[in-house]
Order: sequence, then structure tokens, then C-alpha cells
Amino acid sequence: MRPRLRPSLVTALLIAALFSLAPQAGHAQDPGPNVMIKIEQIETLPDGKENRLSAPRMITQSGQEACVTVGDSVNYMQFGVEPTWQDGRIQLNCSYEDGKTNLLPGAKPTRPSSAPIAARAPKPTGSKSTRDRTFPQKPRGTRLFPDNLILTGIARLPGKPPRISLRDINEDKEFWVHLGASRRDIHFVSIDFTKKDPVALLKYGEQFAEVRRSTPVLTPVKPPAKTVLTRFHFSDLVKPGETIVFDIGTSRNGHPQQLRVTAQGMEEAELNELLKKAQRLQPK
Repeated sequence: MRPRLRPSLVTALLIAALFSLAPQAGHAQDPGPNVMIKIEQIETLPDGKENRLSAPRMITQSGQEACVTVGDSVNYMQFGVEPTWQDGRIQLNCSYEDGKTNLLPGAKPTRPSSAPIAARAPKPTGSKSTRDRTFPQKPRGTRLFPDNLILTGIARLPGKPPRISLRDINEDKEFWVHLGASRRDIHFVSIDFTKKDPVALLKYGEQFAEVRRSTPVLTPVKPPAKTVLTRFHFSDLVKPGETIVFDIGTSRNGHPQQLRVTAQGMEEAELNELLKKAQRLQPK
């Protein structure tokens, strides 16, 4: 006579069998350490059509950052992505920077003037841009940039570029300005959210100032070696092959622009085949 198993024991054995057949968490589900990343920078024209500004592709390994720069020695766009496999998905830590170098190779740096911007009138060039416009003289006792401004808030809305709120002490007025744009001649250059205390960089004429969330008073800083027009840091957990979209303010043409990032796992055989194709395309 065969011994009968108790129902509770049968249930326990079935659960153990199913658990042993299920894929384990971690990198066991991951198709491989290599990740191919495709980035598309798209601007939307006034007529609704899309214009692709750049579309770099990168291949890197899980946990290693890949960086590519598009442009020349003066104007550039820099893309950085660090993918990490997590239970069959890809954690993307991305950065985007649009800027220009302030010095050409071999050029000597010039010493910035210490005079207040209101007392220095740029040479008239006929342009109406902030850089070329003559700033009005301020009455005596009026605080000049950056002493006339304090930070009153930072906002990050889903799908929208970051915004900061500033209060003008002279006029007792508060205004918002979003990343990459200008308001009341104040240009919101960049903000770094990778640090515990976010740091924003502002520009007025040829003067720069930094402000932190914990310290609302603006601090003058020296002009950087490069002028960053727009800088973003963002992250997301995506499925392989899934495209995520980030709004990154306005392009240099003044049109709304987006970054579309797609990450896909790549087997070792695929990578080797791609490397062979690249070698065949190289000039002999």
C-alpha cells in the first residue's frame, strides 16, 4: 500500500517546484551586459512638423557611462547615459548638455571686468538680443545683480522643464523663469539636480551667479570656461526597447525640443557582428 501524502505537504512540494523553475531575480534574467542606446533630439516647428537635430547611438556595458559629443570646437551638444540592468529592466541615468566654449583653441583668456553691468554699455550692433542691448542705468541705492534677487522656489513638473521663482527686491515683484529661457533679462542657464542641494546658474548680461535651494541668496561666480545653455539630468526604469521622452526646453532656434531615448540589450554575438561590420567599413 502506497503512503498518502498530506495535502499540506503536496502544496509545499508544488510551490517549491514552481519556485525552482521560475527565473531568479537579478542579472540571471538579463540578456547580457551590453546595452545599445539610441538618442533622438527632436524640435517641433511652428507648423507642427518635427525636425531631427541629432540621433547618436552608443554601445556600453551595464553600470558604465557612455558619452558622445556632437558639434564642433565652439558649439556642442553632449549626451551621457549610464544603463544598469535591474531584474530584466534597464535603469537609465541620462544627462544632456547644450553649450558653447568661450575660448577658441589657442586663444588667451581675457580678464572679466569688475564694473557693474548697469554701468557698462555694450557696443551697439543693431541686434535686439540681451547680450547686445544697453542696460538702463539704475538709481542710486538700487541693488544691482545679483544682490537684487533672491530665490523663492523651484518647481519640477512631469514632462516640463524645471522652473525657478525669483523675487526682485528693488521692485518687490516675483516672477518665474524656466530652464533655457530668459525673463526680465535674467537667463536661467542650468540647474544640477544630481546633488543633494540643487544648484542653479543664472546669467545677466555677461555676469553669472549661482543659487542653492537651501540658500536663496545669489552668489556671484566667475564666467565658466564654457557657457552651458541647457543642462538636464534625469533617470527612469524602462523595458528593453521602450522609448522614453523628456522635454528639454527650447532649441537654439527657439522651438520646443525633446529627447527620445531607447535602450536595448545586445548579445555578445550581435556586438561581435557589429564590430566586424565597422572594421569592414574602415578605409584601408
